[in-house]
Amino acid sequence: MDFTHKIQLLRKWSAIPVFYLVGTIGYRTIEEMSWTDSLYMTSVVLSTVGYGGGIEDLSAAGRLFTVFLIIFGVGIVAYAITVTADYLIQNQYFGRMKMERKIKNLQNHYVVCGFGRMGRIICSELNKNDKKFVVIEKNEIKVNEAKALGYLAIWGDSLEDETLRKCRLDRSRGLVAVLSTDENNLFVTLSARGLNKDLYIIAKSSQTRNMNKYITAGANKVLNPYDIAGHSLANMLTRPTVMDFLEVIGKGSEVDWEMDEITIKPNSKIVGNKLNEFIFRENMDIIIVATKKPEGNLIFNPPKDSLIEEGDLLIAMGYLANLRKLENFCTNEPQID
Repeated sequence: MDFTHKIQLLRKWSAIPVFYLVGTIGYRTIEEMSWTDSLYMTSVVLSTVGYGGGIEDLSAAGRLFTVFLIIFGVGIVAYAITVTADYLIQNQYFGRMKMERKIKNLQNHYVVCGFGRMGRIICSELNKNDKKFVVIEKNEIKVNEAKALGYLAIWGDSLEDETLRKCRLDRSRGLVAVLSTDENNLFVTLSARGLNKDLYIIAKSSQTRNMNKYITAGANKVLNPYDIAGHSLANMLTRPTVMDFLEVIGKGSEVDWEMDEITIKPNSKIVGNKLNEFIFRENMDIIIVATKKPEGNLIFNPPKDSLIEEGDLLIAMGYLANLRKLENFCTNEPQID
């Protein structure tokens, strides 16, 4: 239960202290009872258990006041209990079931292990680009923060195979391990590779000497955030205009064009066509920066008459609408309801 919902529930229950205050002051004023007896009478009315004597008979005004308290007291308690039960059922049980059902139906999604500073940035970028992903985090507060942002999130330990299976790792496209220690990221890499041999795995490593261990464990890419930051700062000093251009592409949300990579799926409309002829015929203002054949190297600025085949990867740059149009031609992924 997050902080906002706790405040809402407290507001619902705050009527009870007000009821006690009104009842106690009322009996004290009308019947001239002691403060203790007035509080006792208010408690008896609120609980609806009745009392077995020991308090002098009530006056007519006191009896009318008691009727008033009974009506509103029962209503207040019933409402508070109903609201609380409804929240616990709807938001805790059914909310969790709904989350699990969405995750169960995922396909070609990404798994982000860790919702720290780097994990948040990764999730923000994936969400900005409308990519499906699941967050795994063992800190419950961070899990609730991820859910509050609209992300699919699982409260669990990324080091456990069962947690990875809950994310449908067998149908995932990629996994990124950005946990706090190299040891944990290495263990996640090893476990993920064992569960899905075709998974694309990226892992964070704070120590350069551990790079080869990640590759041996099954990682496709290993990144040291300090090395990346150092290279970026050096390039900003020596090639500021180039870096500004790349930064604009990377931001995406601030411009309506970007760079993307698209894989040619089986039976797509573009298979068997010459690259630039197809782009021109479909009126797509797109630049094909590079292509890559399966198990092959990147070909920068590919020839105009390059024949597109199944499994080719295109690195394209252009307006977002045109990129999505090209992606629709190139992909043939089943939709999961």
